Amino acid sequence: MTSITPATFRTSIGAAAAVAALFLGAHHACADTPDLKVYSPIVEPGEFAIETRGNLAIDNNRDKDGAQNFHHEIEYTPTDFWHTALIGEMVKDADGSLKYNATAWENIIQFFPQGQQWLDLGLYVEFESAKQHGAADAVEWKLLAEKDVGPLTFTVNPIFEKEVGDNASKTTEFKYAARVRWRLMPELEPAVEAYGDIGEIRRLDPPNEQRHQVGPVLLGKFQLGPTSALRYEAGYLFGLTSGGSPDGAFKWLLEVEHYF
Repeated sequence: MTSITPATFRTSIGAAAAVAALFLGAHHACADTPDLKVYSPIVEPGEFAIETRGNLAIDNNRDKDGAQNFHHEIEYTPTDFWHTALIGEMVKDADGSLKYNATAWENIIQFFPQGQQWLDLGLYVEFESAKQHGAADAVEWKLLAEKDVGPLTFTVNPIFEKEVGDNASKTTEFKYAARVRWRLMPELEPAVEAYGDIGEIRRLDPPNEQRHQVGPVLLGKFQLGPTSALRYEAGYLFGLTSGGSPDGAFKWLLEVEHYF
């Protein structure tokens, strides 16, 4: 893989924005529900994948207990620096029913070949079109940073989200996702993950109302022949704030991959 030149990077982001506008538009809004996934900047060229993931909140408070979030993705990595996916999101409020919430188009740009620089870096850009009446569409940016230190891999995702289109607010929210993963074996990698949402950048939520979650996760990858694999994640996150976090949350992910 070769490094991305500034011109190539600008062209890729411009193309992503144009296609997103065609696919998603900006008509209705989307609810803000937590998606518990840490993203690596490393892409695998030629990969086609189908992924499903979700999480379930556990809490003594009936306003939080039973809330669910599901993402179903079709993914493809056409080059050695660009990954793209079409996403359907479904959510369930604690006291509501499961409903289709949004359609999104995600893109990951890997800046350098893995290990070429001191820190592996990438950019995640997502364009989300909400299906619920009265909310706003959204654009989300994530810086993807990763570093191997001995048998451990550290991954950090600072996240910025801004509403766009009808009913959009003028604020930008800041969130984060992070993971420390022990590369024990390809099929079993113990990890600790952390997630948070601190609110609007210009006016942070009170500390007790912010969402902060941390907990153990197991992940791994099983080969299904020479050109296919099954990837999984499963974990439990503990809430660190009484106002903004559920007491706990189960999270899971299954992905079937095929390489061309």
